[in-house]
Formats: sequence, structure tokens, C-alpha cells
Amino acid sequence: MQANFIIDRLKDKVCIYFENDIDNLLDKFKNILVIPFYNSSLVMTYHPKKKVWDFPKTEMITDEDINACVARSGFNEIGATFNTVQPFAYYEIIAEDTKVTTGVVVGQIDKFEPKPRWSETDIVKLFNELPDNVKENDKLIYEMLIKEALDNPNILLEG
Repeated sequence: MQANFIIDRLKDKVCIYFENDIDNLLDKFKNILVIPFYNSSLVMTYHPKKKVWDFPKTEMITDEDINACVARSGFNEIGATFNTVQPFAYYEIIAEDTKVTTGVVVGQIDKFEPKPRWSETDIVKLFNELPDNVKENDKLIYEMLIKEALDNPNILLEG
């Protein structure tokens, strides 16, 4: 499959693929990135150690399906439960001999609950647009993913 976007960075290359039917690709994903929405707002969490805003992202556990992975990540990092989850993309970060593939889903939040005490994240906040204080390497990737989610009514499902 040909990438929809390719981003050349100093030490690696990122290939972004927009694909609604990713069920046959799930075994290739090392991680899942969740782009959560509450009503029409983006939901992000602040990582005090990294000093950046970010979306929930977690490593897939062996034999875990995407819905369970998203539920775990969303609850642990932002205290959210989702009423809909829609896979729509994945990206590969390629550096020398390594390739890490991350699946991307949009999640419509049903409600918020208290996060676990051991959560590594701090504040959870709603945004109308991507904030400035996002990890520099991720900013362009996130901008492209959010644009695709907002521009495609089949992706951004109302719960």
C-alpha cells in the first residue's frame, strides 16, 4: 500500500496511511493512538515528566482486540469511557533497521471517570484545536490525522 503522506525527519521517516478497514492489519500494530473527542472538542492529557500535551497511546497486549486496547488506554490516561471507536489510519516510523507501526482510532467519549491514582498523566483538558505544547516530532503527524478525521464524516462518528 502506498502512503498517503511521508514525513522525512532528521533520524527517521514517517509514513501515514488512511485506511478504514484495518482489521487485517491489527497484528502489525505495536501501539494504538487514540484521538478522543468529547462532543466536538479534542481531549488531551498533560504528561508532567515530558512537559507536553498528548493523546492516549499504548502498546497492544498479545491477543488484545483494538476495542479493549482503546478502552484500557482511554481510562488509564484520561479517565474516559467511549461509546464509539473508529479505526481510520496507521503510521509507520522507519529508522535504519527498525519499523514501528501504530494504529490510529477516533474515540467518541461517553463519560469521564476518575483516572487510576497510578496514571502517569496529569490534567485532562478539552481543546478546539491542537495546542502548541505538543511533542515537536508528533505535531505534524497529529495535525494530519486530526484534519483527516474532521474532513471525513465517516470517521468522526457521533455517539
